[in-house]
Amino acid sequence: MDFGATTYGAVLALLLLGTGAAAYAAFVREGKTGLIVGAIAHVAVAIPDGGVGLIALVVGSRRTTLPARSWEGRGIPRSTEVVVIDMQGRIALVSPIH
Repeated sequence: MDFGATTYGAVLALLLLGTGAAAYAAFVREGKTGLIVGAIAHVAVAIPDGGVGLIALVVGSRRTTLPARSWEGRGIPRSTEVVVIDMQGRIALVSPIH
C-alpha cells in the first residue's frame, strides 16, 4: 500500500511536533523559556500563511524543534533562517532574518 509523500510528511511533522512539545515542557520546567526568545533558528517544516510549521534551534546545549508561526502572518519557506520574536503558549512566533 502506497501512502504517498503527503501522508509521510504529515506523520513526520506530527512526530516532530510531539518532540518539540516535550522539549518545550522541559525548558518551562527548567525556567529557560527566556533562552528561546531572541534565538536564531531554521524552518524545518514550512510555515504556511497564517498557519503553523516547525523550527529547529539550539537552546542551551540542546537541539530541539518547536511549532512556529510567522510573526507577520506570511508563509516562510523551509530552510529559512529566522529569529524567535516571542512565544505564544508553546508556539514560537518567528520572523525571517533578511
